[in-house]
This record gives sequence, structure tokens and C-alpha cells, in this order.
Amino acid sequence: MASTDSTTVAVPQPGLTIGHFALLLLVCLCLFLPGFAELPLTDRDEARFAQASRQMMDSGDVVNITFQDQARHKKPVGIYWLQSASAYLFGSDGEAAAWPYRLPSLIGAIVAVFGTAYVGTLFFGQLVGMSAAILLAGTLLLGVEARLAKTDAVLLATIVVAQAALAKMYVLKSQAQSGSWPAVFAFWLAVGASILIKGPIIFMICGLTILYLVAVEREIRWLGMLRPIAGVLIAAIVVLPWFVAITIETDGAFFKTSLGGDFLAKIGKGQESHGAPPGFYFIAFWPTFWPFSVVAALAVPWIWSRRQEPQVRFCLAWLLPSWIVLELVATKLPHYILPVYPALAILTAAAWRDAFAGGGLRLRKASAFVALVGFAICGVILAGLFAVGTAFLQSAVNVAGLILAAVTLGLLIYMVLWWRGKADHAFTPMVALFAGALVFNGILFHFFLPSLDTIWLSKRSAAAYAATRICPTTRLASAGFTEPSLVFLTGTNTRLGNAEMVAKHLLADPACAMGLVDQKAEKRLLAALKKVGKTPEAVRKLSGVNYAKGKRLTLTFYRLPKGG
Repeated sequence: MASTDSTTVAVPQPGLTIGHFALLLLVCLCLFLPGFAELPLTDRDEARFAQASRQMMDSGDVVNITFQDQARHKKPVGIYWLQSASAYLFGSDGEAAAWPYRLPSLIGAIVAVFGTAYVGTLFFGQLVGMSAAILLAGTLLLGVEARLAKTDAVLLATIVVAQAALAKMYVLKSQAQSGSWPAVFAFWLAVGASILIKGPIIFMICGLTILYLVAVEREIRWLGMLRPIAGVLIAAIVVLPWFVAITIETDGAFFKTSLGGDFLAKIGKGQESHGAPPGFYFIAFWPTFWPFSVVAALAVPWIWSRRQEPQVRFCLAWLLPSWIVLELVATKLPHYILPVYPALAILTAAAWRDAFAGGGLRLRKASAFVALVGFAICGVILAGLFAVGTAFLQSAVNVAGLILAAVTLGLLIYMVLWWRGKADHAFTPMVALFAGALVFNGILFHFFLPSLDTIWLSKRSAAAYAATRICPTTRLASAGFTEPSLVFLTGTNTRLGNAEMVAKHLLADPACAMGLVDQKAEKRLLAALKKVGKTPEAVRKLSGVNYAKGKRLTLTFYRLPKGG
């Protein structure tokens, strides 16, 4: 990287071209599409979002957010608009496919990768920008979020766009230039869109970035380039129409639940058993940033030595304050840290470019060896997952799992040997790790996870329900297995509750109604029906693992026999 003083950003030239973005698009599709359509709908968050979006599409009510007949006031409406629009355009009537609801997440992940390339190129040049974007795309965490119909990949896109606009103005400030109206519009539109997606999270990321830079540089006048008065108006135009509508519709209940019951409650107390002590994200970083965790750790000395350089300072302002705050917040989930990973990817790519360009041969080989060992260990764990995981979950030796383990391990060994012979080249480790990410994504998401029938109880239950229902008007009631994915796959009118509710459901429509119970609820169902002289007929049994609760279940479909 070109040397700079503490106030001036050296802007490398040239910037990215259409060809660069086309290459990144191809990379993203290769990484994110395996398993995108094949992976069944997951519980619980993805299924809740998809079902609420489906109901919004079916009802035409674009203000209220509901899951069955319950108001869903935890998140704003943006993701539901995107998902319902995607399902309307690409879904099929009567088909309970998850992939149309996942398209906004896929697009959001791609936009985030593009934005990372832009910021990396703006600060460090094309090589770093492209490398950082590919590095981010290859991380396990973004690979997961790109495949799930949730808020987080789209939220990341809005944050990266806002941070890219902020980076542009930071560069203009250092060059004593006036602001850029395109950057202003991009920043405030991203802020408005982000609020509609997940509320005030963007204020933490962008706000802490600005506060860090102001505190370190003791310069605040450049923030005038954000045009705050005009900017607030731009953001207000985006968010106010729905906020006013939902306030009137719910008499203010949405904000009480969303801000008070969901957002603020997560700060001081771990919600839904998701509490964890500080240090959680440092531990989670190693698997979620895989396969680039080790090379990112090796970049830390370079980052520290260059912390006074403006490009590095901006990325640290993006990374450190928000990471610290997230470590202090009581409620923790692995994906909460995703908005700071683009900054880490940029710093990692910049460090490796400079280290291999100017470091000694011994350092380069040592760094490559450490990264190689970390990668090899992860590869062995992955191969073991295919071989042992299938046997444990499905209580049988899985030949396909053993074959996948052998193929995976063979490919990883080949890449390791190829890597060792080329360790002197700057980005050879990155290329090898990216190849590993391709193998990982393809095998894990396309072959391994979709093949684990044992854990996809909702999918199997829906298939059994469709095969055994005897009336077009048949409704299902379930007790003991009440995951939201079951509602998405069997219909919005599916009832979830206890065994007594299932008994009443069967008695209310003895000719057509069906019930589904686990082994615990089964006894109560039989007892409740016995009291009224009814003996239900067991239609189908299923066994598997409810991964959302970590429990093995035996599910039984019941209906009342004709005449009985």
C-alpha cells in the first residue's frame, strides 16, 4: 500500500469495471447457489419470516405482519415486502417452495460483496478490493445467510452501501474536495432501507464508525458532507409512510413490542436462551469466518502496525467499536457480527498483499504453513461430519456420507499439496482457501444437509399429510411438534397447540380432520378421546430429530375412523 500521512487517503487507480463485477457475480453464484433450492425450509426464524411473507402476499395487506392469526411485531416490514414480492413473481400457486422467499437474501449477499469490493478498491486498489470481496463471499457465515429467508443478508447489503458512501466522503474529505450528492443519496437511502429491514441497527454500525473517526482525528466538519437535513428528509420519505400506517393500525403497539419488547430487551438480558458472556464472538469468529479465520488472525500484526493510516483507520472504525458493543450486549447469535465482517475482509486482504509483497521468505512460508494447518484441521472435521454425522443422526451407516467424506478429504489433501509448492506467491493461500470454500459449499449445502431426512421432520410430515388426507378441506392440528415450518408446508390454517386441542379438532370434523402428535402428546390425545368414547386411527408414523429443540421425536398421524 502506498504510504500516507495520518490525514490523507491515497486513492489507487483505476477503479472496478463491469468485468470485475461480472466476475464477482459468477463467484457469488458458484458459492451461494449450491443447496439454495434443495435445502428445506429451516426453523425457526426462516420459517416464521417466510410464512408471514406468504400471508402478506395472500392477503394483500402490506401494512400488518402476521404469523397465522398472531401479530408479528418484532421486525419492520421491509423484508416481508421483499419476500412476498419475490414469491409473487417467482413462486407457483399452491407450491410451498422456500427458494422464492430466499431470493432477497441471495441478492443482498451479492450486493454486500459488491460493496466490499468497492470500499477495498477505493482504499487499497483493485487487487485488495476483489480479494476482500471474494474472501467475504467465501466465509461460512455469509454462505449460510445468503441461503436463508431472513433479514441478515439484506441488512448487511444496506449497511455496506451506507459504509461505502461514507468511505467515499471520507476520501473526498482527505483530498479537500466537496461532497458527492450520489454518495449522499446512497447513504441516506441505505439508512432508510435498513430501518425498514431491521430497525436501528445501522445507526450502531455507521454511528460508531463516525464517532471513532471523529474521536481519533478530532475533526468533525467533514460530516457536513452528509447533508444531514436533506438526508433525514430522504430517509423519512422511505420509512415514514409505513411507520405512520402501522402506528394507526396497531395504535402504537408495534413500536412498544418491536423496540421495547425485542430490541431493547436484547441489550440487558439474553432472549430466547440466546444469552452469552463477552468473548462469544471471538470464539464464534473461527468457524463463522472459515476458511479465512487463520489468515485473518495472521493479519493482526500488520493491521496494528498500520493503524494510523487513514484507510486502515476507517476499517478499524467499522470493525472494532461495533464488535465491542456486540460482545457487551446480553443477547448473542452468531449472525449478529456479520455487519463488521466486510471491514475485516478488507483489512485481511490488504495485509496479505503487503506481507507477501515485502516480507521475507521465512515469514511467508511460516504464515502459509500456519494457515495450511488450520485449513487442514477444518477439512478433516468436515470430512468427519459427513461420515459420522449421518450415521449418528440417521442411526445407520450412510454410504453416501462415507463417499462424500473420502472425496472431500481427497480434494483437500490435493489442495494442501498444491498450496505447499506455491506458498511463495502472494495470494496462493487465498486461492487454495477459496477452492476449499467452493468444495465446502457444494458438498455441505447441495448434498449433505438436504440428504439428512432425519432432521427435516416438517418436510416429511407435509409429504405424509398430503398422501393421507382424505378431504380437500382437511385441516391438520399438531401437538408436541409445533415448528413454524410445519405451518408453511401444510397450510396457514394448520393449528398448533396441545393434545387436548388436537382432540377437539378431530371431534369437530370427524370425517376429514387429521391430528399429529409426538410420543408425549399421544398419550394425552388417546386419553382425551377415550373420555368421549372415541378411538382414533393411527395413519402414519415418522421418527426423526427436531433440531430446533435437539430432541428425537416419534410423530403419529391420527384421524377418527368412519363410523367410529
